[in-house]
Amino acid sequence: MKKNVLIIGGGHVGVSLAVDLDISRNDVTVATLSDSKTSSLIEFFHSKIDVIDNLNALSNSLCCKNIKTTEFNTLDSLIQYDAVFICVPDIYELRNTILLRVNKECKAQCLVVHIRAGQAGLINTLQSIYAGSREVAHILVEDSLYGTRVDFQARRITTKRKKEVNVSVVNGDARTLEALGGYFAIPDLPWFPCLNRTETKNLLFDPLGFIIHSGVCLDGDNLDKTLSGQSYNHYIEGVDRALGDKLEKLDNLRVFLASSYGAKTTSFKDILNRQYNVDVEESLYLTLQNCTGVYKSMSPKNIEALKSSRYIHEDIPALYVFKYLMDREGITSDELDSYISIIEEKCQRIGIDLLPLKRYKNGLHDMKYTKFDIMRILNER
Repeated sequence: MKKNVLIIGGGHVGVSLAVDLDISRNDVTVATLSDSKTSSLIEFFHSKIDVIDNLNALSNSLCCKNIKTTEFNTLDSLIQYDAVFICVPDIYELRNTILLRVNKECKAQCLVVHIRAGQAGLINTLQSIYAGSREVAHILVEDSLYGTRVDFQARRITTKRKKEVNVSVVNGDARTLEALGGYFAIPDLPWFPCLNRTETKNLLFDPLGFIIHSGVCLDGDNLDKTLSGQSYNHYIEGVDRALGDKLEKLDNLRVFLASSYGAKTTSFKDILNRQYNVDVEESLYLTLQNCTGVYKSMSPKNIEALKSSRYIHEDIPALYVFKYLMDREGITSDELDSYISIIEEKCQRIGIDLLPLKRYKNGLHDMKYTKFDIMRILNER
């Protein structure tokens, strides 16, 4: 029987999920955050779309005119949906607005899937889930179910399907993951990677938000390229040996911090291997050089694109939460303090207001949480 699915967010991941869910014979609605985005998606879904899976050397052409599009703010209610996929960036005001509606409007037995849950807002998300109905199941995804890029002009979706993705389940069990799999039945393309169920606390220490994205795009040489309108491959051309070594030291600090909170995580190198089967070398820099077939993401084309990107508005907030968790544990790091100072100096240089980027951290600070309060939230079932 057809399932009624809502996807909140009309970006790369939301659109790719919409296509996968549509060809799996679900009744799909994409709710965007702006009217102009809704109009462009109507045209996109009514055209022939080329779907290319780079890692598995597969391609398909299809038309998804049955996908409905609307603006999120115009939705009367969420009660009619069997599943809701939240695919918007982890930005404080944006996520909170959506979570409030999910709590008020989703029906019992609805499945809510949080894309990129392993970010700055995880603790906030968990508090919202605990305040809602225990009859609504939630799946928290460490970053995304797969890497994907949508070229709206060329009508092309290029994906790199991951080998394995860590997820956690709140208000559910193993059958909840089986229920998610039931939404996908794609004959010509592999649907999802292996979903590895893990404890929720392990998702908090995702490396991309804390370190990797902001560290690359605000590196001095890379920022100069962006200021001059020059684009570069974010993970390969954007990371030289010196930057790679600095990021790897901070990545090791992230792994250490996770262990102090009783969480399990691995180095970014090992995550690349787990998700994409990338060969791990002795250093992060050398490992990233093996990612030419995996990471094709280009940097923002100009400074305005950078200033509005998730590298700033989603990932720097995670860095501040990282620092907050360090402080609660009583861990000091001159390297981290220096890194944050450099990030802040670069943000101020290009006119970015830092205050909105600190809202997750400030919210935790205002609650006067101890380390044990944080661990209680992360460990609650």
